[in-house]
Amino acid sequence: MKKLTLKKIILLLFISSVFTLAVFLGLNNKNNFNSINNENDKRQSIILSVYKFYSIGFSVENRPINITEIGYGNDIGIVLIGCIHGDESNTGELVNMLKEKYLAAPELIPDNLRMYFLPEYNIDGKLNESRYNSNNVDLNRNFPVENWESDAYTDGCIQTSSGGTAPGSEPETAALIQWIINNVKKTVKHIVVISFHNQYSPTGVVQPGYIEYETPGDKSNPLAQFIAEKSGYIYLECWISDIQLTGELINWCETQGIVSVDLELPDNNSPETIPSGKTETTINTIEYVLEQLLLYYKISN
Repeated sequence: MKKLTLKKIILLLFISSVFTLAVFLGLNNKNNFNSINNENDKRQSIILSVYKFYSIGFSVENRPINITEIGYGNDIGIVLIGCIHGDESNTGELVNMLKEKYLAAPELIPDNLRMYFLPEYNIDGKLNESRYNSNNVDLNRNFPVENWESDAYTDGCIQTSSGGTAPGSEPETAALIQWIINNVKKTVKHIVVISFHNQYSPTGVVQPGYIEYETPGDKSNPLAQFIAEKSGYIYLECWISDIQLTGELINWCETQGIVSVDLELPDNNSPETIPSGKTETTINTIEYVLEQLLLYYKISN
C-alpha cells in the first residue's frame, strides 16, 4: 500500500472541507427557499381567508352586480357604494381605488370589521353614461319606503315613472336589499352604508340616513357629523330641495336599523385631482376619513 504524503493528506482534507461547506450552503439555501415559500403560502392563505369576490345579482341588461368583501370581523360591516347614479362615474372610480388599497393591505382592517366594496351598483347606467338604469328608473328613488312615489322628483324635476313601477321594482334594488338582509345582516352585528354621489360644489356634503324626512336618524346623524368633520365637507340634516325626495337608499337603511349616509363629492372629476378650494385630492380625503372611521370602530369595540 502506498503511503500518503503530507501534501496529499492536506489536499484531501481541503477537498473534504470544501465539499462539506458546499453541502451545508446548499441545504441552508434550500431551507431558506422553503422558508420563503412557506411565508408566501402563509400570506396567500391569509389574503384568501379575508377576501371574497362575488355577484349579488344582475342588472336590467343582465350584467353582474359585483361585490368585493375584505376582512373577517363579525361586529361591523362597512358597505361602500359607488355609481348608484350611473353618470357619477368618479364615485365608482373612488370605491375601486379604496378596494385596491385594502386588497393590498388587508391588515389595515381591524379584526372586528369587514368591508364591502360595490363600485358599480348601477352598472347599466354607468356604461350608458346615464343617471338611470336601463328602465329609466332612478335607483335612488326606487327603495321600498313609506314616501315612495312612481313619479319621483329627480334631476331637478318630477319625472314620470322615474321611481319605478312599484317600490323595489328594479332588479338592482332587489339584489341590494336581498344581499343586505340575507347576507350582511346574518354576518355582522352592525352595518354602516356609505353611498357616494357627486357633485356638491365646491364643498362636498354629508347627509345622514332618516326615517322621517328632514329628521336625521339617531345613529346615522353622529356618523354624518363625524365624516363631515374629518373630511371638511358640509353637514346637512336634510337635502335642500323644494320638493321632497322619495324612495331613497338612506331612508330604507334607517328603517332597517342600518347606519347610513350619503356622501356627496365636491365635483365629478377623477378622485386623484384636487377639487377647487381644497388642498387635498378627493382620494386622499376619503382615505383619511376611512382610516379615522376604522380606528374609531376598532377602539369603540
